[in-house]
Amino acid sequence: MRFSLRFTLKRSIIALVLLIFTVTCYFLISDYINKSRNGINGLFTKEGVNIPEELKNFHVEESPSHEYDDLALCIKSGADVFYDRVPGLLKSYPRYVRNKIIVGEKPGYRVGNYSMHDVCTPTYGEIKETYWSQFKDEKKEENKKEDNTEDKDDLTKGRKQDFNKLGWQLDVYKNIPAFKLLYDTYPNAKWYMMVDDDTYVFLSNLKKRLSFYNPDDKLYLGSSWPIPTGCFPSWNMARFAHGGAGIILSRGAMLAFLENYDYCVKSFDDCYAGDVRLALCLNTVGIRLNRLNFKNLNWRGHSDQAPNLEYSWLEPCDLPLTFHHLFAKQQHLLYDIQRYNNRDSFQLLDDNEDGNFHGLISYSDVFNALDLELKVTPPEKATYRLGSDYKRISYTRVINEEDVLEENVINCQHLCIKDMPQCKSWQYSNFMCHLKSGIPGAIEGTPNSYTGITGVPIYCDKELILH
Repeated sequence: MRFSLRFTLKRSIIALVLLIFTVTCYFLISDYINKSRNGINGLFTKEGVNIPEELKNFHVEESPSHEYDDLALCIKSGADVFYDRVPGLLKSYPRYVRNKIIVGEKPGYRVGNYSMHDVCTPTYGEIKETYWSQFKDEKKEENKKEDNTEDKDDLTKGRKQDFNKLGWQLDVYKNIPAFKLLYDTYPNAKWYMMVDDDTYVFLSNLKKRLSFYNPDDKLYLGSSWPIPTGCFPSWNMARFAHGGAGIILSRGAMLAFLENYDYCVKSFDDCYAGDVRLALCLNTVGIRLNRLNFKNLNWRGHSDQAPNLEYSWLEPCDLPLTFHHLFAKQQHLLYDIQRYNNRDSFQLLDDNEDGNFHGLISYSDVFNALDLELKVTPPEKATYRLGSDYKRISYTRVINEEDVLEENVINCQHLCIKDMPQCKSWQYSNFMCHLKSGIPGAIEGTPNSYTGITGVPIYCDKELILH
């Protein structure tokens, strides 16, 4: 009897030890899995998110329209800006896009029926430092010196880029997996587009311009920028599509991209920008920006600025596709401009009414609807305004340009004013006067270059430029 009790007690102790060991192993393994997946103690820490009280009953009435069913849209956001930007945006153009997702770097963010998909953690796991976070102390010092205050009520100024935002720093990890998620969610789309949450897209213009292209061709479209130092492209004159202004992949390009997806996820670690990594990835499958069969395409319409006087109004009759760095008020204003454009009679529209939303809208329509004050400007020293030339007048060259500089500049300005309304801006440089039909944005020029605008309202007096 004593032996039986002793034996039973021994078995119980062994069983208890095994149970404790099993439970401990379970929690250790679970903790390890969570760390690898969720990045605990890294930048991708998963966390519960409380929806702001004013957004708990958020609702968007989606449009019943099927106009844009060929398009799949990915809206790129971030945890630190989601609730500030996404709700207002969803009440404008995205309500017409049935095929859409929102992506970011953390889960748990949602508003109404929309959730932000974490595309970073499942793909890259724990990342404790990004390229930009290495310089966070330097950035803080820079921000102290600069005035970074933003006036959200000034509709002529856009949002400033805040490089300290975690969502922006982690943007490098979003583009490649986000495009894959977009395809996995909507495999039957013809066109795939990614934009930032502070961008506005003119869907009707985009649909019209895409109608001239074959979605089965391998097309990578967007605003062309040179690939920056540090990303080491393998080809000359390398360009990438600016992510905020909108990146478009055709179905053909998407399928080619997916063939090399696993390689691209593991590559390009030395490149600090997600939109540039995407360009490098597409190059591995022979796809380059705005090119088809080794020929350049005349693709245009993406702007990385808000629609103000600093924007390059190159052709009044051309079609804008996107504006970037907008506040929610600006996005909704463009939404209203599009809906009210070319209406015969003024009639108030509810937020869910189409109005003229599906009609085409030109740069001049947007420009004049904003009612920006154009005034004759004095000559601006050391600036260029490139493009939109319709006439050039050459001056006699002399050894010392300073001797005739003032006379030539004043003459060039007077020639433009005399040729109003066709002449809307002018540029003098290197003994040449350039008269322009649009107002290209002013950029830094040589010391003896001057530009100015005439103050003429910009109107489209010919047919819209569609292709």
